[in-house]
Amino acid sequence: MRGHQRFGPPPRGEVAKDGPHGGFVATEAFQDSRFCAHCHQFPDNGPRLAGKLQEDTYAQWAASGYAQDGPGRQTCQSCHMPDRQHRWRGIHDPDMTRRAVDVTLKLVPLGGGRHEAVATVRNTGAGHHFPTYMVPKVELVFYRRDAGGGGVELGRHVIGWNVDTPITRELSDTRLAAGEARDFRQSFHAAGGDWRVELVVRVLPAEHYERIYRDALENADQLPAAALPPLRRALEEAVATRYELLRIETGAEP
Repeated sequence: MRGHQRFGPPPRGEVAKDGPHGGFVATEAFQDSRFCAHCHQFPDNGPRLAGKLQEDTYAQWAASGYAQDGPGRQTCQSCHMPDRQHRWRGIHDPDMTRRAVDVTLKLVPLGGGRHEAVATVRNTGAGHHFPTYMVPKVELVFYRRDAGGGGVELGRHVIGWNVDTPITRELSDTRLAAGEARDFRQSFHAAGGDWRVELVVRVLPAEHYERIYRDALENADQLPAAALPPLRRALEEAVATRYELLRIETGAEP
């Protein structure tokens, strides 16, 4: 609504002339990715970290194949508002996230009982970086499993833009641009026996907020007592958004 005029997307069928509010002005803007840029793209002079705009999703999309004219073109709305539904599907949605990436796992023998597990992750379905900004993280956790299902963690890697909680320093940036693939390698030693390597992919949609709340609670003695219960609830709610995306295994070793 602007100046008491109502606006909406072009209708897909007949619109009642006596509809509520006297009808609306149809505009194509609602179907244009630029409509989303007002909240999901900082201007060139906006806040940056390590030279990167802190919110750069529209530009990431514009640089991808999804923005090109033709049958493969996908707008922000076509992915995040399918069939015009106000679902705002994103990294909190496991099905949406599974559509965004392809993950494979292979085992490379290095000799002398040494091996390397290689997880290849490709951004096949997100029309922007995966993840697009600093809040979410995706963990790749490697395990060696024995015949009985037990085992040990070999190591973990993180996909995401990792910054300190005051947002003053970049720690790492392992995001995948649209269409980009990257290998995540985990070396380990294992003698003979019946074992397999398992990769577990976990999504932490609110990881940056989790760290913010934990940092605050570590300084609880400097905060008003009334601030602590909502901070603890906020941390619990942020942790509760975590989910396991997938598990894959690779070749048993004799």
